[in-house]
Formats: sequence, structure tokens, C-alpha cells
Amino acid sequence: MESNTLISQDSKLKATLLQHGEDISTVGLRDLKRYYALLNYHLLETSWTENEAHLICEALKGYQLEDDPQQGRTIWQQVDTAVHRDHLDQKWTVNSETFHRKIQALNHLEAIALVDAVERYWVREQSHIQESLQTRLRRVDLVKCCDSAL
Repeated sequence: MESNTLISQDSKLKATLLQHGEDISTVGLRDLKRYYALLNYHLLETSWTENEAHLICEALKGYQLEDDPQQGRTIWQQVDTAVHRDHLDQKWTVNSETFHRKIQALNHLEAIALVDAVERYWVREQSHIQESLQTRLRRVDLVKCCDSAL
């Protein structure tokens, strides 16, 4: 018997999961593990200074990545718009040309991993109030342990 879960209420997602096995909970859990492993791998492929990571977090605060596959390819436009609108490159003392090239060079999975890390950053901001900004960046893997010296 199938439980009344959010997954079972989404007919498109349920149909997709059923193509991969009979038990949607088991398939969903397995696929989520794969998804988070992919995000982690691709986030570790990126390298940001603390100031760049702060800029990204501020630029993407509240950003919603939907299930449109094309959206990940254009994440740099969202960041670029926020940089120009709010002068985030000046606020965080980031070389805008270098930063622009880095963020535009992200592949699709790196961009999605970046958005996921930013979401986790803001969740931590609400739940770990005493945590420093630098610690928060490291906890969500936006900055590696020694990248602040870059």
C-alpha cells in the first residue's frame, strides 16, 4: 500500500519514479542520494574566494531554481543582474571581469550545485545565528578550508 506522500501526489514525478522501480519511496531515496552526490561533486569542482562566495549568496538570495533544465545554464544572468543593480562587486571588492568569466564558465551541474549551496547557506543563516559568515560558507562548501587566502 502506498503512503500519502508529496511524491505520490505529483503524478508526473510518480510516473517517472515508477519507470525505475515498483517502490517509489525506495527509488526516490536512491535517486536523491545520487542527486546530492552529483551536486557535491560538481560544487567541489568550483573555486570561489570568500568575497566571491558572499557576492553569490547575496545575488541569489531567494532565487528559485525550478525544474526547467535551461535555467541552470543562465544562472550567471541572475547573478550579473544583481551585481549591476546592487553594485555587489564593489560591496564585496570583487574584480567584476574575472568574476563574470568564472561564473559564466560554470557548466550546468556546477550552476545547479551553486544554487543548492546558496539555498543551504541561507537556511544556515536562519538556524545558526551565531555562526560567522566565513564558517557558514565553509559548511556549505562554497569556500574550501584554505580558499580565503586566495
